[in-house]
Amino acid sequence: SLFVFLHPTDFDILQMIKTCSMRDKTSPESQQALLKTEIQVHRTITEIVLDAIAQGDLNLRPDILPEEVVFNLWATAYGILLILSKDVPLIQMGIPEPYSMLRRMANHFLDSLHWQPLSGEIDGEVLYQRLLENLFAPEVAQLSPEIKQRFLSIFG
Repeated sequence: SLFVFLHPTDFDILQMIKTCSMRDKTSPESQQALLKTEIQVHRTITEIVLDAIAQGDLNLRPDILPEEVVFNLWATAYGILLILSKDVPLIQMGIPEPYSMLRRMANHFLDSLHWQPLSGEIDGEVLYQRLLENLFAPEVAQLSPEIKQRFLSIFG
């Protein structure tokens, strides 16, 4: 979500270069560079899942792979962010706070895997604020004042 707020045009461009008509016009080297980046991001996030397993915070069923957990979260977030970048009348569809819904649905998914602690056992707002202040402070600082105010009203 923060990437989309920081780089909305880049997010739109990413959608365009993923289409077949655009991808076919890019060099094999460019296609490989994008693929390599996506794989590295997926592996990095998969390491978080593997760490949770190693620490005993997550015990996946045998039919669920750590990579699938990451892919599910990525696909859900990506799809929602893609829809949010378009003029879809979400309020009229009964979804007044889509970013909050994204967080809630991610929490429900992780809770369904029994990833400890469960979302109801921690103060999610405090955790999210700590992440913004400690992990993503440089990115939040890059937001323009009006975008930062909007972002923090949604996520802070």
